[in-house]
Amino acid sequence: MARTGRPPLRGKTMPAVRLRVEKADWDALTEATDGQQAETTRQLIAWWLRRPGAKMPPRPAAGKPS
Repeated sequence: MARTGRPPLRGKTMPAVRLRVEKADWDALTEATDGQQAETTRQLIAWWLRRPGAKMPPRPAAGKPS
């Protein structure tokens, strides 16, 4: 069962999970990724776990929020 207390949807491989992040950091990530923070987080996890073909997500250019 997922931590939300609800079972994952049938046939779904990505149940919703909670992730605690400082609000300022999440806001900066949202801005730096043009709202693609969830996809960036998935890419980072896949890279960290050394999934085949996974690449580290690009970092924001200098001068972007950090």
